[in-house]
Amino acid sequence: MKKIILIGGGGFSAEVAEVAELNNYKVLGYVDKQKTSSSLAYLGKPSDIIPKTDNSVFFFPAFGAVDRKTISRRANALARYATLNIPSLVSPHAIVSKNVKIAKGVFIAHGVILNSEAVVGDFSIINSAAVIGHNVNLKNNVVVSGNAFIGGSCNVGDRTLIGPGALILQSVNIGSEVIISIGSVICRNVPNKKTSLPSLSRII
Repeated sequence: MKKIILIGGGGFSAEVAEVAELNNYKVLGYVDKQKTSSSLAYLGKPSDIIPKTDNSVFFFPAFGAVDRKTISRRANALARYATLNIPSLVSPHAIVSKNVKIAKGVFIAHGVILNSEAVVGDFSIINSAAVIGHNVNLKNNVVVSGNAFIGGSCNVGDRTLIGPGALILQSVNIGSEVIISIGSVICRNVPNKKTSLPSLSRII
């Protein structure tokens, strides 16, 4: 059985561990700056454990992001781990069309639907029950929250966060470092570094 160590011991690590096990990995535990409340085994700090770990062991970034600051911090941290043996983890309870392209370090949770010709960039997260339409192109370090819908032929730039329950009309282009807030309905292109305001249906 393949062995894997999770980087990060927050709440998201429990989801990652479950999907890893369903993909026939043995989860050895997690590394973090300090021990957390996770029920997984705490192995120590990343700087102490990663350099000493056998090359046959896989690692996976089990930490997410909830806003522009944390998604940037996540992307910067992942750059330091780029040379590690990092797989993608796809829940067997997701529906993924056979011609979808999934890059390195991607996490796809339970109930996700990924339609034909979609592309998912490095270290992106697609969370529970999100629906990704045909020919959607997600760039690197994109976080798609639970129950979000991205219509066919949309493009989403690097380091962008799609909030829970957001709805994005087909053929819309979402820029880089954009925050689409919870419940937003997006019907037109969103430039780089903008934030949606769902209650007002405005972009700022």
